[in-house]
Amino acid sequence: MNIKAALLTSAIALTVATSAYAERSDDCSKGKMQKRGPSITHLQEKLDLTDKQADSLKVLFEEQRAKQKALRKAHKENRDIMHEKISNILTKEQLEEFKEMKPKKPHR
Repeated sequence: MNIKAALLTSAIALTVATSAYAERSDDCSKGKMQKRGPSITHLQEKLDLTDKQADSLKVLFEEQRAKQKALRKAHKENRDIMHEKISNILTKEQLEEFKEMKPKKPHR
């Protein structure tokens, strides 16, 4: 497989994976945030956590959210760099055809 074909295949695979990841439930499309797990208050009640444990979990969850946000940003930057490299490799006609090959995202 030549380099152009390998890049094109990788780009398509990344686009499909990104599209699948980006899909939201109907509730999210209606402006409602989907909950990602139990709240600290709920955990504290159900697990009989001490205040110290609850505070520690809150810090841990906030750190995790920050890491996930950084990963999403890095993923977007990597995707943008890859798209720029693809556009430097393909001709204008090939690039237009490539863009048409990407799956259409549903309106939110």
